[in-house]
Amino acid sequence: MSIRGRPAGGASSARPVWPAPAGGPSAFRSVRREAEVGLAIRRSRFVAHVAPVDGVAEARAWLEAARALHPRATHHVSAFVAGFRGEERWCSDGGEPPGTAGRPVLEVLERQGVVQVAVLVARYFGGTKLGAAGLVRAYADACAAGLREAGLVTFRRGRRGRVVAPYATYGPLRAWLQGRGVRVLAEGFGVHVTLELWVPEDQVAALATEVADRSAGAARWEPGPWEYRAADAVG
Repeated sequence: MSIRGRPAGGASSARPVWPAPAGGPSAFRSVRREAEVGLAIRRSRFVAHVAPVDGVAEARAWLEAARALHPRATHHVSAFVAGFRGEERWCSDGGEPPGTAGRPVLEVLERQGVVQVAVLVARYFGGTKLGAAGLVRAYADACAAGLREAGLVTFRRGRRGRVVAPYATYGPLRAWLQGRGVRVLAEGFGVHVTLELWVPEDQVAALATEVADRSAGAARWEPGPWEYRAADAVG
C-alpha cells in the first residue's frame, strides 16, 4: 500500500498535474507516482519509499506517515527536495553514522535533478555491519531503486482553458490544436462544441487570436488556471 492509502505505483497514486504558481519555472523534473521497493544487502533489508510532495509541509507529513509503517525498523533515513526550483533541501541519517545515510540519499536526488520529492529508507539490520562505505552505497542504491520504480518525468508549464466553437469549425479546429501540441482533455457537445484544453506555455499568448482567425471569429478561447503536466502525458 502507498503511504496515502492507495496501491503504490497505481494510477490513483500518480500525480499527473501540479498547480503552477506565478513566477514558477517553465519546467521541472520529479517523480510520476508514489512507489515502494525493497533491497536485501548483506542480510539487512532496505525498504525505500518515494513520493511526489507539494512543498515542505507535505514532505514532512508524508515522511512521518512513512516512518509509521516501519515501527520495528532499526533506522529511518529520510530526505526531501521541495519547491519547484528545489529551494528547500533536508536529510536525516536516522541514527546511522553521520554522513553515511541521509546525505547519500539526498545526493541521489540532486544528481537526478528532481524536485518536489521525498524519500524514506527503512533499514532492518540483519546482523552484518556494512561499514561507512557500505552504508553509503546501500542507501544510495535503495534511493535510486525507489526513483526508478516511481518513474522520473519532466513536468511542463501550460494553461487550462476551453475553446467554444460552432460545429462547422470543430473538426479543422481540433486537428489544428492537436498539431500545435495542445492537449484535448475533454469534449462537450451542446448548442456549441466545448473543448477542454491544456495549452503549452509558448502557445498561450497567440491562442485567442489564432482560434478566432481560424474560425472567422465564430470560436473563442476562455483561459483558466496555469498548471504543470507531464511532458509525455496524453489527453
